[in-house]
Amino acid sequence: MRDESGEYRLSSDQETISDWAEEHDAVPVRHRGADEESGRIRIVSRDQLSDDHEKMTWDEFHSGIEERDSVVVYRGTGHDEPFEVTERSAAIQESSLEDEAVEEALLEGETVTTEVTETTVVERTVVEEAEIQSEVIDRELVEENVVGAELRSREFDCDVTGLDSHDDDFGSTETDASTADTESHFDTARFESGYQWDEPVGVEVDVEEEWLLTKEVTERLTIESEVVGMDITESETVEEDAVEQEIDVEGVQQNVLDSGIVDVDVSTMELIESGSIESEYDEDDVVHTYLFERETIEEGVTIEKHYAGDVTGETTDASTGRSEVVESRIIGGDEVEFEMATVVDTETGVETDLESEEDTDMTAETETSTRETTTGTDADVGGAGAATTTPSDDDEGKTVYDASGDKVGMVVDVEGDTLYVDPDSSITDKFKSALGWDVEEDDAQPIPATRIARITDRQIELVDEMSEVR
Repeated sequence: MRDESGEYRLSSDQETISDWAEEHDAVPVRHRGADEESGRIRIVSRDQLSDDHEKMTWDEFHSGIEERDSVVVYRGTGHDEPFEVTERSAAIQESSLEDEAVEEALLEGETVTTEVTETTVVERTVVEEAEIQSEVIDRELVEENVVGAELRSREFDCDVTGLDSHDDDFGSTETDASTADTESHFDTARFESGYQWDEPVGVEVDVEEEWLLTKEVTERLTIESEVVGMDITESETVEEDAVEQEIDVEGVQQNVLDSGIVDVDVSTMELIESGSIESEYDEDDVVHTYLFERETIEEGVTIEKHYAGDVTGETTDASTGRSEVVESRIIGGDEVEFEMATVVDTETGVETDLESEEDTDMTAETETSTRETTTGTDADVGGAGAATTTPSDDDEGKTVYDASGDKVGMVVDVEGDTLYVDPDSSITDKFKSALGWDVEEDDAQPIPATRIARITDRQIELVDEMSEVR
């Protein structure tokens, strides 16, 4: 605020005011526009006229000051703005004369010369260019969701305990045949498929998995902005002597979004106008800005698992991979349990060992070199125990061997001169093919009488040529 004093003249007389204006080549005007000066009447020199001024006639001007109860203050030729149109009451109050004397003179149209003290209130318009520093000072987790999972790898390590208890059930794996206990035998069923192992074993499995997770994470960010530098430019205008420093909130928000502190997928102004970002003043000219940020994150995760428990098992398959004789010797009959079957001749009452009878039959067949297919008058020795090559229903249940003594299977049915045999699991596909069997078929297979060497009371033997394909 500043005070200025000087000798001014006041008048409301039309002729006097016109004469003052002519000295300065000035004309009356009305201010036009949308600001606070709109409609105000003034006297300005012609070289100061602009688009904001609307020229008036002197009659229009004097009618205006009468309506507004105004007077013209004339400061003389030494001022940049020699004319001022002001309210009559304000002009009288600022004059050095008695209020009544000034009022009376002005009403009579006289010119009043007086000392006028003007108090001008100055407003400084401050243009600020601020340097703002912003940083994220807090991240608050609001929401986290797994939206995808991909298994990248899996490795495992397995340990089994308790299998030794299964081995113990078999006894020693090394046996001296000369001292073997004939009363002790292995349970050979354990070497066949389908055997149930009732003794449980302990199983422990360690698993390590690598996963790739896709997450959506939402956080509330707090960003602190502070003015660290200010470039101020002042200009002096009329109003008040106070400088108000104010930080533009929208400018701070724009600075935050444009700084790259956060990723923005829309325009800065669009985000500000949407109301998704909020700011507030704090102490010491600090602005805190709050917004929500959602990120999609790919995260590698390693999972370690441990499984443990007791399980029972079953032999699902048993096959012989290699077989060879590791020892062979002749032993006495007292070393084995064997009971020889006998046959009693109903006519003579003579008892004959069945094995001896079969040997006699085989010898007789060899000497005659004949294979009879009829019964009753055969040259076989032994009567009722004589061998034959003709199948009958009595042969069901007998075991079939090849000429080498290897088991072929068991007779399950007889139709005419054809045996139907359930194949033994040990025979080869080659042997099956030689018999004309389907190698993929496990059902009973046919053996015609032409392939039978002899049929005894206990077993059936095939011709020699079948042993060559075993």
